[in-house]
Amino acid sequence: MNFSPFQNAVIWTAVFVLLVCFFPVSASAGEGIEKYIPAIEVLFQPRLVIYPADDESSTFRLRRAELAFKGKVTEWAGYVIEADPARDDILRQGYAWLGKHKQIELTLGQFKAPLGREELDHSEELPFVERAEVTHTYAPAEELGIGGFWKCPIVQAGLSLTNGTGTDLDNNEWKDITGRLVAAPVEWVEVGGAVQYGRVMDADNELDRLRIGGELYAHGSSQFFQGEFIYEDLDELQSYGLYLEGGWGFATGWKMPEKLEVVLRYEMLDPDMDGEDDGQSIITPGVNIYLKGHHSKIQLNYLAILEEGDDIENNELQLQYQLFLD
Repeated sequence: MNFSPFQNAVIWTAVFVLLVCFFPVSASAGEGIEKYIPAIEVLFQPRLVIYPADDESSTFRLRRAELAFKGKVTEWAGYVIEADPARDDILRQGYAWLGKHKQIELTLGQFKAPLGREELDHSEELPFVERAEVTHTYAPAEELGIGGFWKCPIVQAGLSLTNGTGTDLDNNEWKDITGRLVAAPVEWVEVGGAVQYGRVMDADNELDRLRIGGELYAHGSSQFFQGEFIYEDLDELQSYGLYLEGGWGFATGWKMPEKLEVVLRYEMLDPDMDGEDDGQSIITPGVNIYLKGHHSKIQLNYLAILEEGDDIENNELQLQYQLFLD
């Protein structure tokens, strides 16, 4: 496995930081050494995918096998290193943060640009087996660059400057700039939006890319609703996607499973707003069986995929077990 120079630098920096964490210089000043020992998280997700129209393509797969180290070297500086051997690009996130963690911080390295609420949600907390296709299509996921994030009880904001090429090195003279602002007017509702502008390479041509997103989240004691819309203008090729999802959970009163949750999602993609018969709709009902919260749960989803213009039967049945240790 070959890593880019930046990824190699992140890995070796992480090794150095981990060593420093066990021998912090500030411990001699009376601070406890245990506060600098990194927290370790493990996320394991084996999955079975069944295609009813094509039994030969049905398969087991290991969706995630993540190992994360999260810690700090002082009260105002820390790091996150997350690797996943189940993927081709093993290093998922690797960044240092400066500031007051989870309140106001400057982030440098490989992290998630602030576009796409579902993409920013932790993988272990997802109510569905997989993120929406809208998220996979438009949300940038991990990027290389620098970002600033601020959060208070009513408002949270993020701003980043990244390569715009995922985990690869930049291939043009522009950087992507992404901004996100979310407000919580009441305790149970969050509403916000995000904008991303940059350039991408198509063969030898640089194409302007603009993405605009809107999001809404509401929850009760046992229910939730979430919706998101993302529009993209890629050098005058206009497209968009949206999803609406919700769920209702209830305690069983048993020791195991301790909770059941029924979920439903509708999503729609239009890859060319000027084209015809090229859209896609997906309806996903599902059930979550919580054996011990998000630490141990079983998820079952059925994806009814409707293609405009083509009578293609490519529905999916997804069954996943999750083990999460923190």
